[in-house]
Amino acid sequence: MRITWQPNYTAISAGESLNWDILRISLLLQVVCGHLGSMLFASLPDMITVAGVTYIGVPFRLFTRFGRESAFLFVFISGYFVGGSLFYYHLQGIPVLLRDILPKRIFRIMPTLALALIVTAIVDWMGIVALGHRSSYLKSQFYDIVSHETAWHLVGNVLCLQPTLVDTFGSNGPLWTLGYIMQFSLVGIALLKSGRNAMVHKGIGLVLVLAILLIDQLWVILLIGWFAGAASRNIMMRPPPLIISSMAFIILLLVANVSSPLVSAALSSLSGLAATLMARSVVVNPPNIATRAIRHFANLSYPVYAVHFPVSFLLWATLLGGITWSTRDAIAFLIIATGVVYAISLCTKWLADTLCMSWQQRGLQNTL
Repeated sequence: MRITWQPNYTAISAGESLNWDILRISLLLQVVCGHLGSMLFASLPDMITVAGVTYIGVPFRLFTRFGRESAFLFVFISGYFVGGSLFYYHLQGIPVLLRDILPKRIFRIMPTLALALIVTAIVDWMGIVALGHRSSYLKSQFYDIVSHETAWHLVGNVLCLQPTLVDTFGSNGPLWTLGYIMQFSLVGIALLKSGRNAMVHKGIGLVLVLAILLIDQLWVILLIGWFAGAASRNIMMRPPPLIISSMAFIILLLVANVSSPLVSAALSSLSGLAATLMARSVVVNPPNIATRAIRHFANLSYPVYAVHFPVSFLLWATLLGGITWSTRDAIAFLIIATGVVYAISLCTKWLADTLCMSWQQRGLQNTL
């Protein structure tokens, strides 16, 4: 394998793009199924030693235990697709205007984020007040959800300050990833911006990074992962055989899974590089119907990630909370949760796209 530093930012081929879509879907399944499994089953050690082995619980928890590592890899992927162009422009000294970059990030993330917070507020109100599941939300296996239903948490999440300066709003803990991605995009724009006032922006970005380093080491490690993704987009690589990059990816993922959060976050840069080699080493040519299905679910990754937890938790509290349930009940819950999350994600994406188009058209009209 030959790796050379040769900034040559080019469009991603259709084959590589499809490979990244497959990876994003796989990572999303790890996150969503991991959360569903944690609602249904005890942890693997407790299941074996205390709760008793179940023929569905052990394999389900065993193969969906990489949610943390998947979330970290989403940060690397964001750097690859968003920071890659910024990295190239920076190295080439090409001026970059904030008005050309920042709106794209805002239009990409903010509509989905805002709608996800609205869904969270409605769904949590239904669970806590309308359906009377307050005890399930107070004493959930994750945290005290009721104490996070405040205006401060809501405003902080709207401003993408989670989890650096504000905690989760309501039951939507997974939104921390979108918060980090938005923060890293802003810092990346500041540090990689060329042209007018570039040094001022770089100074502000460096001061911000050093300040956050004192309170959140995970933030800085994942920021490095974001930049690693941006840099890997600009590295010309002759990828090794798929089996080698795949084995490296699996080994790094396994090591990260049994490591501390900080070590796991640090390893995400290496596993992201292995994923890059995987995406570039093979061209997948599935039938057209399979390609359309992959594109469809990959385009739903943001909405699914943003709404799945509060919706699933409400269904769990309503259907299974406080009762002794069977394996058949667990399977029924998984099917129902999948269908409802999918339907709400479709609606969220449609509304987010509609809002995005409306804002963009209004901005265009204001410039005419």
